[in-house]
Amino acid sequence: MSLGKRYEIYLPLEHNPDEDGHRSLIEEEKFDQTHEELWQTFGGITLSPESKNQALRGFWLGESEKPFKDKVITVMVYATDINKADNFFKKSIEIYKERFQQKEILILSWIVERIE
Repeated sequence: MSLGKRYEIYLPLEHNPDEDGHRSLIEEEKFDQTHEELWQTFGGITLSPESKNQALRGFWLGESEKPFKDKVITVMVYATDINKADNFFKKSIEIYKERFQQKEILILSWIVERIE
């Protein structure tokens, strides 16, 4: 068995609301670019759910303490070089915020043990 780290990147399907509360769909190319970058960096990715039509739904309180709803997909990757992967995501989170025009992007990670 070997230790590594699993990362989950929560990508929204819609831009943050504008001043009128309107949300627009994020362009498919932005997801394709992100998936390709992750695949090239880590050698593989897993998407959940399988289809954007089955997106995960998130609910939380925003800065204004107003309830916020979002539809997201998650991209999961596994890395054995934890320091390299952590550094990659510390840089990438700002890129993802800009690319997806979001105030925040949620990336979670935890140490995992791969059974071989």
